[in-house]
Amino acid sequence: ASGLAMTPNRHQAVVTRPRANEVAILDLRGRRVADRAAFGAPSSSSVSSDGRWAYVIGDEGVLRVDLREMRLLAQPGLGTRATAVAVWPGHTSPIMRW
Repeated sequence: ASGLAMTPNRHQAVVTRPRANEVAILDLRGRRVADRAAFGAPSSSSVSSDGRWAYVIGDEGVLRVDLREMRLLAQPGLGTRATAVAVWPGHTSPIMRW
């Protein structure tokens, strides 16, 4: 694994494995892999401040992750190679929360 993005409550994490071309969702409370999917060279991931969504950037585009359902969703293509992703907290908060 090369990257880890954790939810604010620390119950789930998204792990990127670029050498294996894979993304995994970890259920940290249950100490298990909740879901995993093949995804071309994932390079960066970020989790929303409410812990609902995560986004992973890779060669295939952006992978959207539903952390409440603990499943990986279909990804749209980007058309270009992105190298990083960040999630703004949304319209309800004018500041970043760490």
